[in-house]
Amino acid sequence: MFSLRNINRIIGRITLFLILLVTFISPAGMAQSQETEEIVVKLEIPRLMQKDIFVLYDGTDIYVSLNELFALLEINIKEDFLHGVFSGEYLTPDNKYEINLSQNRAKCFGQEILFDSTSYFVTEYNLYVKIKAFKQLFDLQMFFNFSELSIYMPLEKDFPIYQRLKRQQDHKKLRETKVALKDVYEIKPEKEIFSGGVVDWMVSSNPISGGDTYLNLGIGSMILNGDLAISGTGSMKSGFNQNSVSYKWHYVFNDRKYITQAEVGNINSGNYLARGLKGALITNRPQVRRKHFQTISLSDRIGPGWEVELYVNNKLVDFTTTDENGEYNFLVDTEYGRTKITLKMYGPNGEIRTEEKLSTVPFNIIPKKDYEYTIAGGQITYRDTTKNYIQMNGLYGLFGKLTVGLSSDMPVGNDDGEKPTTALEGTFQPLSNTLVSASYSPNYAMQLDMSMRNVTIASVSARYVKYYENQYRNSLKQLDAISISVSSPIKIGKNYIGLRCRYTKDKYRTNTATIRISDGLNIGMKVMAFKTHLNYIGNFRKSEKTSISKIILSSSLLNIIRPQIAASYDHKTNKLSKIGIYFHKRIFRQGQLSLSLEDNRAYNSKSIMLTFNISTDFADFTSRGIYSNGSVGFNQMQKGSIRYNRHAKSFRFVKRNGIGAGSAVVSPFVDDNYNGILDHGETILSDLKTRIGGASVIRNRDDKVSFYDNLRPYDPYLVEIDQYSLDNPMLTPAHENYRVILKPNTVTAINIPVVTAGEIGGKVDRKITDGSVGIGGIRLIVVNEKTGKETELITFNSGEYFHIGLGPGMYRAYIDPIQLERYGYEADPPYTRFQIKTVAGGDYVGNINFMIEAK
Repeated sequence: MFSLRNINRIIGRITLFLILLVTFISPAGMAQSQETEEIVVKLEIPRLMQKDIFVLYDGTDIYVSLNELFALLEINIKEDFLHGVFSGEYLTPDNKYEINLSQNRAKCFGQEILFDSTSYFVTEYNLYVKIKAFKQLFDLQMFFNFSELSIYMPLEKDFPIYQRLKRQQDHKKLRETKVALKDVYEIKPEKEIFSGGVVDWMVSSNPISGGDTYLNLGIGSMILNGDLAISGTGSMKSGFNQNSVSYKWHYVFNDRKYITQAEVGNINSGNYLARGLKGALITNRPQVRRKHFQTISLSDRIGPGWEVELYVNNKLVDFTTTDENGEYNFLVDTEYGRTKITLKMYGPNGEIRTEEKLSTVPFNIIPKKDYEYTIAGGQITYRDTTKNYIQMNGLYGLFGKLTVGLSSDMPVGNDDGEKPTTALEGTFQPLSNTLVSASYSPNYAMQLDMSMRNVTIASVSARYVKYYENQYRNSLKQLDAISISVSSPIKIGKNYIGLRCRYTKDKYRTNTATIRISDGLNIGMKVMAFKTHLNYIGNFRKSEKTSISKIILSSSLLNIIRPQIAASYDHKTNKLSKIGIYFHKRIFRQGQLSLSLEDNRAYNSKSIMLTFNISTDFADFTSRGIYSNGSVGFNQMQKGSIRYNRHAKSFRFVKRNGIGAGSAVVSPFVDDNYNGILDHGETILSDLKTRIGGASVIRNRDDKVSFYDNLRPYDPYLVEIDQYSLDNPMLTPAHENYRVILKPNTVTAINIPVVTAGEIGGKVDRKITDGSVGIGGIRLIVVNEKTGKETELITFNSGEYFHIGLGPGMYRAYIDPIQLERYGYEADPPYTRFQIKTVAGGDYVGNINFMIEAK
């Protein structure tokens, strides 16, 4: 059987052969002929298309239709055959192109070339351009294969059609993600009367010359549903240091508006007048830092048929098409911190527009009409004197960009005559990149802060503080303080130069009533280019008559070793004050060996230091030896953490501290009895992949479960399930996602039940005069009524279909209404509801049949 396209291709190949034959045997064939023949060739662009197109052949060169090619690639083109002008935007909105046949010129990429009659042929509806001219004008490479009558064109990812297909895939993924988020199973937190256990430890020793061995120890657990942390230090010679002991018990009230947290032990109220106390505290501050600030509306009228994508922090979150009035509208959630909002717009004629908006909300601005308070009471011991205090703080969101507050620090029952201190506070954001805050305490200080931030140009911050006489809070008799900081990034090509400058000036009144001034200027510069880093640090203090410049040069060009050179120059003596050469080498994949050679001329000291560090999964080990001016020193330090998993009744040794952080162990299992509980004897599935909030998974070679460490406590996490990672297609997770709130100092078990998937089958028939006949290619849509997740099925040529992989639940099946409308059919019944039950071996539902007939 020969298709029409194959016949055209065969005829074209014969025609081309005859043209070539005539060209070679005819004397006139030595010169370029203006007579052409239209032939069919196959245009192939890998990963994009294979399509038969008509081209012209003049006996020497192939000419491709600019109009047809740009239409296939969806490149914007405006055609003016009357004046012989073809123009548009090539790949990017700022790259304009134009072909002017009457002036024999063409322009693209900002360059103009000669474009005479030898480069093209014009017909009534097409401009055929020589393949070589495509390369010269558009840098568009084409390769013609005579034996196969094909044109090969490498894929350019900037082709609009490729970008559109990529957008469609991104849109599909976004729709699937939104549907999956409808199926989220909430794992309720357990009551923790006494459970968990984390021990953070560090041992440091100096074994040479009678050195001591020091121990830092921290213990964390959950007691009475609150998290407890205790820490202390000691040494082998002096024993345990009781004064170093600190502890804090912290309790979270879930879903409470007027009180959210309570603390007992070493506390700090965290306000302008706060001081460390040993006592108790209550507050309604959010346990988890606020994320959502407010919802804003973005809308505009740009014309009908435009496709608009919404990106938040470079992540696609929504998309739409303009309505008949040419309008679009999005509701966008702005968050604390910096939110980058990008709108990408694609017009019906290949137009591309991009708009960016930046929303910056500082964390000390609270939403309008919201309030926060903190009340604390306790004591502080200094030089064998104990004093009692009560502290209060309140903040109120007066307007969307203005927060006001009041703080108070009140001594209670003290005999030294200290008076209460009160401060008024205010924070105002007049512009998105500008923040102004002020505080006033009549018997302590007045403070004014201002910051302006522009990520691409410069950031400026300034502070002025005027101090009043207060022997308790201003014992140094400081009069005022000024600080100004400026930083700016400079981009040169792909390289960056970072500049920063900070000036400080402090005034003090001495005991002799004179004024002492301490000022300083710090300058920094960082240059990164060609895997080389150059840092400059300047420290100039006029009051102390010191001026030191330091230069650090490091490079990662060498894979074997990373060298570094540092030199300090004293401008006062006009001499080098310190020179150092350092070498760093990675060894054993997890280890590093460092050698440093230093000549400290300011202190007449020369030293050699060798450091070896190895970071294992269970601890960090560092050994350091130093030789300086005839003396030898040696130091060893080891640190790590021990976690107790109460569910498995086992211990895990890790290198990172874990007190105050949450841990999770994810165990997918085959739920044989469909009770959602991991029972004894049920099989653990090691191949099912999961993800928790972007945290890295820890899995040893012999582990069947996944561990996640150092997660934020009390913050809800979404556990995402990759159901396609299962090797057995007959198994499916009971839910697509899980939400869990982790407690600190404990290991939370997240057991993922996996059940045997259900199977469905049926047939789609088309009604005819003599009865019915099965019809293939019909698209069925099966929707989970609870989650809204859609599964698409295509019928075989016989009209039959089947599918494995539906989890237990109620479903609705129907034929794609768009396909029915396109072919003028209607379905009977319009839809069918069915249930996949939780039965051993998986449920089967058959005879989900449909009959379609012409309207």
